[in-house]
Amino acid sequence: MKTISMICTLAAALMTGAGCSGQEQPKVSAEPSKVLIAYYSWGGNTKYAAAQIQKATGGILFEIKPVKPYP
Repeated sequence: MKTISMICTLAAALMTGAGCSGQEQPKVSAEPSKVLIAYYSWGGNTKYAAAQIQKATGGILFEIKPVKPYP
């Protein structure tokens, strides 16, 4: 559960822009085979955040795609 907590903290920092404020990023240590980053991104912002989490954890990215694309 500690790993999940760290990943959520990292995700929250990326989503709120705290990563751009010059503060040191939290160190995340997890077994790459146990980390899945599932995301849905309409405009690309969430995809970027998911990629940053993947870089930090070494996990696997999974893009959630709608059955019917949004217009």
